[in-house]
Amino acid sequence: MSELGVHAEGEIGRVIIDGALDILGKTMMEKMVQAQADLELKVSINLLQQRAWR
Repeated sequence: MSELGVHAEGEIGRVIIDGALDILGKTMMEKMVQAQADLELKVSINLLQQRAWR
């Protein structure tokens, strides 16, 4: 994965420019919703795994 360090109005950030997997969806809105759902699922699974180990 390649990234580029950027800044705008004093805010520092990183922009991925290569190597990221394609997110399912035809429009940017569909891609955003899919990415949010995937993130929520991963967080839920991680929390469940942490509870199982305790």
